[in-house]
Amino acid sequence: MFSHKRRPYITGNQALSMGAVAAGCRFYAAYPMTPASGILTWMAEHSEQCGVVVKQMEDEIAVANVAIGAGYAGVRSMCGTSGGGFALMTRLSAWPG
Repeated sequence: MFSHKRRPYITGNQALSMGAVAAGCRFYAAYPMTPASGILTWMAEHSEQCGVVVKQMEDEIAVANVAIGAGYAGVRSMCGTSGGGFALMTRLSAWPG
């Protein structure tokens, strides 16, 4: 009745991180806030093994800027934040100038 196959037990953040690396992500920037802190932790712990540059930035605006900059440089990049952090990131595009 029960299968005796061994199956991995991972969190959603770990699965997202592994999927990002498998899809070619080579740069990850984040500001540590839950629920995205697990992604930053996994990426930092596996950065050398997976060939990913990981940067913890001082705020969400810096996170958005460096992720966009890495993309302009031709690197597949990703950033992570919380709901409140995302609200700050979207204000970046509303700034005059």
